[in-house]
Amino acid sequence: MFKLNEKGWGYGFLFFFAALFILILVGAAIAISNITKNNKDSESSDSKKNYDRVYVILEEKLKNSGDYYVANNEEYFNKKSESTKMTVAFLKNKGYIDDIIDPVDNSSCDGFVIVYANKEVKSYIKCSKYKTENYDSWS
Repeated sequence: MFKLNEKGWGYGFLFFFAALFILILVGAAIAISNITKNNKDSESSDSKKNYDRVYVILEEKLKNSGDYYVANNEEYFNKKSESTKMTVAFLKNKGYIDDIIDPVDNSSCDGFVIVYANKEVKSYIKCSKYKTENYDSWS
């Protein structure tokens, strides 16, 4: 094998270190690619969680207005032996709630509360990108 000089390294060492350097670069590129992909995935799941939190807050707002209506009309609900459904429009007309606005596209959400015989209140909303579980079973 031809040597660069009598006391230096040969081409074998040069090729070995060049191949090692290329392998390290490829490994680093793959690692960086995976890290950025994972960051993008976690950012999108975080934003979905944030939207879910906002919708839960909207559900809670609707539930609170239903609770308030029930508290102000206890005599009526004391006589009821079955569930009662009250829509957002009904509660809005009575002055218990304002429009429920979807944070994604600023459109108005639809919704209702169910008041059970024991006066427990459960809220359901339907927005452009979100719908409370079991919304359709009551609508």
